[in-house]
Formats: sequence, structure tokens, C-alpha cells
Amino acid sequence: PRFRSVVQGNDESWLELPIDQIKVQDHIKVHELRDPDSETELHSLMGLYMGLPLSKTRPLWQVVLVPRFKGGSAMMFHLHHCLVDGAAGAIVVDSLSDKPMQWPQQPQPPLWRRLLQQLVLWVTLVISSP
Repeated sequence: PRFRSVVQGNDESWLELPIDQIKVQDHIKVHELRDPDSETELHSLMGLYMGLPLSKTRPLWQVVLVPRFKGGSAMMFHLHHCLVDGAAGAIVVDSLSDKPMQWPQQPQPPLWRRLLQQLVLWVTLVISSP
């Protein structure tokens, strides 16, 4: 429901919109880079979009698709912090991105750190559920 909610009134309370009132095309932009291999150009684009305020007349999120970046595609997520914090944002992005096994293996953190990370994710999910 949070991705369908808009800020309303001076007290900035939330109003959940019916799904048929959400215009997904207003939230998804496609931007092609002049040089599809340029990380510098991608970073400049990220700075441009992240520096723009999100409109309070619609749900506070936006996705920018950058096709053909380095032989694949890149996606940038502009999510207001009132929708997701770092851990919840990671869950959203991970659900839409490539499988971790397609990326180079990272060293395994110690067991206590993995347990702590799982606990943080679990608590985040519990407290953010309606």
C-alpha cells in the first residue's frame, strides 16, 4: 500500500489510492546514454534525477531505466525515505534485480554478522507490514 499512497493536507497524512488511479507510466522513465559504456555519464544522470524533488501529487517513487548500459541495463530507484529505509530499499531493489549468483562472489561475512543482517531484515519487514 505504501507505493500507492500520496501525501495529503497540511498535516501530511497519507491517503492510499485505489490501484486504478496509479499511472505507472508517470513513475517510470527511460533515459538512453549518449555513450552506453560511460559510468561517468550514468553517475551524472543519477545526480540529476536524485536531485529533483518527487511530486507530492502522486506516490513518492520513480524508476529510471537506462537501456543498453554496458551490454545490459541499469535501473535507478528514486524512493522517498518515508517509503523505505536502507534495508527495505535493498529488499525492493533485490526483488527487481539480477540474481546475486550472477555477480562476483564476495567473501562470506562471519556467522554473527549474517544473523544480525537477517534479524534487521526480519524486524524491518515486521514493522513495515500493514
